[in-house]
Amino acid sequence: MKLESKITLVTCGLLLAVALLVGSTSIYTIHHQGQREINSLRVTEFEKIKSHLKDIVEVAFGLAESYHGLSQDDQYVLETILKKKLADTTLAALSEDELLSAYGEEARQMILEEGLTMLSQLRFEEGNGYFWVTDNTMPYPTMLMHAAKPDLAGKVMKGKQYHVEKYKGINIYQARAQTCNAKGEAFIEYVIEKPETGEVEEKISYSHLYKPLGWVISSGVYTDKVTKMVAQKEEEINQLTLQLLLYMAIFTGILCIIGFIVTYRFSNNLTQAITHVKDRLKSLALGHKVALITHHRKDEIGEMTQSLNSLVLGFDTYIAFAKEIGQGNLNYPFEPLSEEDILGNELLQMRTNLQKTTEEDRKRNWSTEGMAMFGDILRKHQGTIQSLCDEVLKTLAHYLNINQGAIYITEESEEQVQLKLISIYAYQRKKHMEQVISVGEGLVGQCYLEKETTLMYEIPESYVKITSGLGKATPTNIALIPMKYNDAICGVLEMASFRQWEPHELEFVEKLCESMGATVSAVKVNETTRYLLEQAQQMTEELKAQEEELRQNQEEMQASQEEMIRNQKELEEQNEALRQELISLQSTTGHANG
Repeated sequence: MKLESKITLVTCGLLLAVALLVGSTSIYTIHHQGQREINSLRVTEFEKIKSHLKDIVEVAFGLAESYHGLSQDDQYVLETILKKKLADTTLAALSEDELLSAYGEEARQMILEEGLTMLSQLRFEEGNGYFWVTDNTMPYPTMLMHAAKPDLAGKVMKGKQYHVEKYKGINIYQARAQTCNAKGEAFIEYVIEKPETGEVEEKISYSHLYKPLGWVISSGVYTDKVTKMVAQKEEEINQLTLQLLLYMAIFTGILCIIGFIVTYRFSNNLTQAITHVKDRLKSLALGHKVALITHHRKDEIGEMTQSLNSLVLGFDTYIAFAKEIGQGNLNYPFEPLSEEDILGNELLQMRTNLQKTTEEDRKRNWSTEGMAMFGDILRKHQGTIQSLCDEVLKTLAHYLNINQGAIYITEESEEQVQLKLISIYAYQRKKHMEQVISVGEGLVGQCYLEKETTLMYEIPESYVKITSGLGKATPTNIALIPMKYNDAICGVLEMASFRQWEPHELEFVEKLCESMGATVSAVKVNETTRYLLEQAQQMTEELKAQEEELRQNQEEMQASQEEMIRNQKELEEQNEALRQELISLQSTTGHANG
């Protein structure tokens, strides 16, 4: 759809929307005000009905109160007894107390029943209004008197036919008794069939509880008059609304016709001026080479044309810059068209991000290659800690271009933990020195305690000699990195240089020290294992020699034991021979004596 048509449609649409909004607001206001009047009418009429109904029930309430008072008057009770028992000659012989004791309760009940009868005979509203009385028993009360339906007297008022309450459909007699028990009175709206016409009509009742007797005295009136008044009022409001709708439709049609004519002439003039700019923008959007537009307008269209010319000039600048960046020339000069030039600033940010990414890649590759190289060294030089530390320190000095370096390894004894200088590198030559540092002594000892990397800059010459132990050179930057393995410190790497290290270099060295910690710990374990193995082999040889000696001693003891057994056997044989000789000699001597 062309801009000319869009402007015409939008303008007409806006006019239509305004007209509809004004009309809708007017209709809503009239309707809302009408509803308020209807609600006010309904409330007012209902209040009148309630007041009138309450006054009527109060008359019946006063009658019930009067008859209850008579039932409590002993003199009136006696008169009632005499009237009902006049034919009984035996009553004359009874005293008043005896009469009250024997027939008093019956007479009081008769008085109350007479009061109910009087209530049933009361009429109002041209004979259409009447009363009914129930007790206040829950959950369902009992009907004591109903002027219109006498056959209900004595019945418990339960059943689906009584569930006609207007809002919740509950039992109306139960609702009256429950509300009266709680508040003393109750207004109940319900729907019931009108006896005169058989039509279903709305009705409202008022009930008042007479507590001394437990009577719920009620009466009701139909509210169809109020309903008709409200319906008539609603009809008037609807007629007024329809008239307003008709007037608004005529007004809206006239307004749309006028708006269409005016808008069409304006949009036609405007779109012709915009078409020239549109064609240039379309070509520019396709990436074509666009020539500058010559114009003489001084309005917004002229400003738009001037902005387009500026964009064309800037477009060429963007192309040249993007081409240089694509060829890797990240230092190509470029200036945005203005401080608010979003595209130009984004291109500058892109170049900055590319430079940053290139630098990060360089550092990441440097760290990755370094870790791979030192990982290979750590795998190949696990024979002794001395050779391992020498190789690592020498390679690290060249890789980081440091001036001095040293590695201290922890040595633990029963008395204390010390840091022993294992390897040192200074000015391209190895210095063999013996140095042991106690925990907490100097920079190295303090680094062991803190378990964190320690950096110091612009160190005094004398302070370095005391704490670093790196000879006579005076570096300006010192870094001490603990070798951690499983939260334990197994050594400290000390580096010194005349230049300040970059963060990625220190991060690389910290990762290297973690690997060094694991490797040194492994080498220590290997050395300990090797030492224990040698000790075990030596003990095995000694045990073998002792075993051979024991075997020889055992053989000698066994030979001696066998010799002793033979001697013992010979001795036993000699003893046996001597015993035989002795027996023979005794036998010979006995014969001789005989």
